[in-house]
Amino acid sequence: MTPLIETTLMEAEARIPHIEDLVFDRGTRGIEEAMAIIRSAAEDTRKTTTVKWDGKPAIIWGRDEQGDFVLTDKSGFGAKGYQGRATSMAQLAGIMNQRGGERGDLIGIYQKLWPLLQAATPDDFKGYLQGDLLYTETPPEVSGNLEFKPNFVEYRIPAASALGQAITASEVGIAVHTRYRTADATAEPIRSANLDPVPGLLIIEPTVKDIKNVTLNKKLIDQLRAVISTHGADINGLFNPSELRAAQLSDLPALCKRYINSRITTDYENLLPDFGAWLQTNVTPRKYNNIVEYLQSPRSNMSGITAAFTAFLLLHEIKMDMLSQLDRQQPGQEGWVLATDAGRAKLVNRFGFSAGNRILNNPNLVS
Repeated sequence: MTPLIETTLMEAEARIPHIEDLVFDRGTRGIEEAMAIIRSAAEDTRKTTTVKWDGKPAIIWGRDEQGDFVLTDKSGFGAKGYQGRATSMAQLAGIMNQRGGERGDLIGIYQKLWPLLQAATPDDFKGYLQGDLLYTETPPEVSGNLEFKPNFVEYRIPAASALGQAITASEVGIAVHTRYRTADATAEPIRSANLDPVPGLLIIEPTVKDIKNVTLNKKLIDQLRAVISTHGADINGLFNPSELRAAQLSDLPALCKRYINSRITTDYENLLPDFGAWLQTNVTPRKYNNIVEYLQSPRSNMSGITAAFTAFLLLHEIKMDMLSQLDRQQPGQEGWVLATDAGRAKLVNRFGFSAGNRILNNPNLVS
């Protein structure tokens, strides 16, 4: 099987967080950030919200400081032990072959992409773009829709629509969503790629026109604020970095998220009560005992973990309500990205896309 995804530290750091995970990432500051993001999205959905396409593989291209064209993947772009930002197809093929496994098909894909993307990238272009490959052959039309399935989501785009007509006129489709001003710069969301048109190549930008503002569920927002008001100090005490280090539990927030991810193929019923049983089979007996002791003393830590999971579930419910409103306006997406002055986060149905994507691409991680 041809590997299409390489996992790197840079990729993990660049990932856009699920809006509900921010409580584990940053405690009450994360909850406040999440509320600020969704409030901004509700006030101006068109300006802050973009489509998250489900393409594969993720590719990065642009021009380096010398103006040379570069094409690579996320693993090569962030490589430390070798030069992964290839400036020739021969160099890129060599990088792929060094990784082992059968990569002939993948190299063939890049050989097709290279001249198209090079021609589309102006000579004076600065920096790099990241996008997801959607197709390398014009999708077939079935019952009036253009159908393609690059990863988990199966897209059916009406052939008569403006996007459908653009797809029909192309052989390669790439959904672009991120820019790096330099190779070492932080990833930035984009709304326009500013590339030159090239026959056969369709660059799909993330902006959605004429989308209507979503409406936030005030009851859920009020409940979330009540959690912060009543137990905010408990949450922050629980996730205090110095206290976690002293208890040799610096990875407790990460364990909470691992546990959350283990539940996406089932449900979130009894989420907190089942946490202990999951820990017993996923950490060492010594660490399990440390966690139990830490949650029991001081007593506020038990209130903190209860409040943190409650906040997670409330944010998840708010997210699903927003997703439903957005999907009714433009159905069939993997999800949506919120890019605001308060930060970035994604709205993805973890029980739909995330669970299916895990089964498809990482079956060994399903638990």
